[in-house]
Amino acid sequence: MPDTASPSLLQSFDDPLGRKIIELHVWAVGEGLRGTEVAPLFDGLCQRLVIAGVPLWRTFAGMRTLHPQWGGYAYTWWRDSGIERPAQFARGNRTSRICQASVLRPPSAPQSSPLRRPPGAGMRRPADFSV
Repeated sequence: MPDTASPSLLQSFDDPLGRKIIELHVWAVGEGLRGTEVAPLFDGLCQRLVIAGVPLWRTFAGMRTLHPQWGGYAYTWWRDSGIERPAQFARGNRTSRICQASVLRPPSAPQSSPLRRPPGAGMRRPADFSV
């Protein structure tokens, strides 16, 4: 019976595609180790992907934070205009509702944040703040 599986696009990291992947990886890791801010790192990554032939028109990167006031940041990059000003999301019920309703939320993500007890509070004290 013939093998009907399609061949992998990447046969080896020695071929041209493999070398592009390695070059992009080395650049991104180097920028991260130099402490490059998120916006220029994301912009540079998107530009390099386009130069490598990836058909990007718009990309999005968002991340949650452990900051006491800010729940997260989001960056949107457009092929014709570059990166937009980063969006900053304040902590609170509104941000939590937006995150929970997002189609981008992983299916395995909990519907609500688990509650934690303050250190040294013991098991009898109710949990009073979310992670």
